[in-house]
Amino acid sequence: MVSASKQLSALFELGGFPEPLLRGSERFAARWRLAYASRLVREDLRDAEAFRDLDKIEQLYDRLPALVGAPLSVNGLREDLEVAFDTAEAWLAALERMYAVYRVAPFGPPRIKAVKKAQKLFFWDWARVENESARAENLVMSHLLRLTHWLVDEHGQKAELRFFRDVHGHEVDAVVLHKGKPWMAVEIKLNDAPLDSGLRYFVERVPVPHVFQVAVRGKSDRYLPGIGASGIRMVPAATFLANLP
Repeated sequence: MVSASKQLSALFELGGFPEPLLRGSERFAARWRLAYASRLVREDLRDAEAFRDLDKIEQLYDRLPALVGAPLSVNGLREDLEVAFDTAEAWLAALERMYAVYRVAPFGPPRIKAVKKAQKLFFWDWARVENESARAENLVMSHLLRLTHWLVDEHGQKAELRFFRDVHGHEVDAVVLHKGKPWMAVEIKLNDAPLDSGLRYFVERVPVPHVFQVAVRGKSDRYLPGIGASGIRMVPAATFLANLP
């Protein structure tokens, strides 16, 4: 039986799509990814959306992996591509409808000067993201998004995936809202690290029942002294993800 850590390593390197994951070859995965991107733009988007400027949409799609994990500036993309803001936004929305990318909105709790406009963008095929720290964040965010979908679809409970960032730069990668309230806060790291200052800042100000710092290549699994009503667990991503419903 393959261990959870080896399964996670394969997911991290090859992505979650069946063809590259089951083949188990990085070379095959790279070839598959090129063909998928071309088919997505040149066939799927062309047929479903009737867009004409496919070259620039392909440029957009190639540009997006470098932006994963950072606040997304549609205006910056518009300037890079030399198109209108509405055009760049329409192309992004079309990529979302095709399940190529998804966007996560910020969470602005009361009494904290949170950023409430800039969204973050992530890929369903997170292996497209070259920066390993950003890819780690993308991988875990996709699983947390699946968790919110499960709560909605299976239990009829309102759930949303957000992130937190304030005007002073404090940030938490993921905040899962359950029935409109913060239910889980997750900071995502590539390797084991001390407790993130942004996560501590958030938990000191916002009551959250479940708090995790997750490391994709981590080995440490321990509980830290609680902050307020929140217990904090430092946990390897393989363990964390294996225990999500």
